[in-house]
Amino acid sequence: MPSEKFYNRVGALQTKLGEAKRLGKIADEIATLFEIARLSESEGDRGLANMHFDLAARAIKRTGIELDKLHEALGERALILRRAERYTESLDLYEQAAAAAEQHAGPLEQARWVGKQGGIHRLMDKPDLAREAFSKAMQLFSELGKKGLAGVADQEGNLGLLASDIGDDGAAEKSYRRAVELAIEARSSADLNTWATNLANALSRKRRYHEAWRFYKKAMAAALKTDEYGGIRRTATEWSASYRNAHRSLDAAEVLIAAADHIENPSAKYELLDQAIADLQLAGEWNRLIAIATEMLALLKAQRADAELVSRCQSLRKAARDRMKADRKVTKAGDRPTTLDILIPANMARYGESNNAEGMRQIAHLVCDIGLGLVNADEETWQSLLSDTSLRYRVVSDAMKARVASPSDALIP
Repeated sequence: MPSEKFYNRVGALQTKLGEAKRLGKIADEIATLFEIARLSESEGDRGLANMHFDLAARAIKRTGIELDKLHEALGERALILRRAERYTESLDLYEQAAAAAEQHAGPLEQARWVGKQGGIHRLMDKPDLAREAFSKAMQLFSELGKKGLAGVADQEGNLGLLASDIGDDGAAEKSYRRAVELAIEARSSADLNTWATNLANALSRKRRYHEAWRFYKKAMAAALKTDEYGGIRRTATEWSASYRNAHRSLDAAEVLIAAADHIENPSAKYELLDQAIADLQLAGEWNRLIAIATEMLALLKAQRADAELVSRCQSLRKAARDRMKADRKVTKAGDRPTTLDILIPANMARYGESNNAEGMRQIAHLVCDIGLGLVNADEETWQSLLSDTSLRYRVVSDAMKARVASPSDALIP
């Protein structure tokens, strides 16, 4: 839901727009229409954004003023319609944007909108047309030299998406890596965020978690440079899911919480914090959960949110406090951190950071040897040794992946 500040800002811009029209200042009118449209889009009001981009395009066509901006109005409208899954209309607008750019703006912008057409063809399940558009855009960008590097990166990544669609994970990973390299060379934070996230997702699906997390970290650093909510949110959500798949609930929560700190929009901030709650519950981090639930309550009250949402946050906070009280009453030695609780994570982290596959193998062997030595190696028995019994599976999995990744210890030639 857009904030009250947003509506106040739109009101002020509408007044400015009316004044520009009254005085016949066409350039100011067009600039204000763009400003309202982009502000609306950033706040999630796509209907208002679509309307004002359309009005800007109409004003440019009617007056012939600011013709070099016509492609922007058309292309931005196309993006909104794409998000609304109105693909045929979106494709038509992207084609108009490419034609307008070719006539009034130049090959860089023309290539941009040609590439976007490929994205629509892909969504419409027309891979051959998509590949044709991506290749055409790549050629146009390549002819521009350094100015087109970021565009080449984008098209390389798009070809990776097509490869992924047909299950060619090797080709997809190769394209994503090339796209990341080109984005770094082009110093394009937006493209680096996009393709480093895609590469990290591909690695995470193969359970190559440590390498994936390194690329998520690169992607997030790039997103923070752009200060664009969509990139921050997407990378945080995917990174968190990767940690969750590796049974690292606290890490999954902390990624979301850290991302929320960089977002000003209250609704967007709340969304990320809300996702973190379930991970904090799994991690048993009750103090942290109470703090986050309190922050969420403040956001809801500031937005005058529905009473049901407020009640839910209050219930989450109360349940966490009750759980903390119950935990304080537990005095059994088995409910305090065990030696293995302390030893295993510390050493696995140390060996992982130094790429010491042999050290990780030794810890995995220790866990396996303990399991073999137990008379009855069921969950209840393991709970006397490990607070988080899933840790034993994680250790063996991480050690195997490290050994496969180690050139000297490779299991596969």
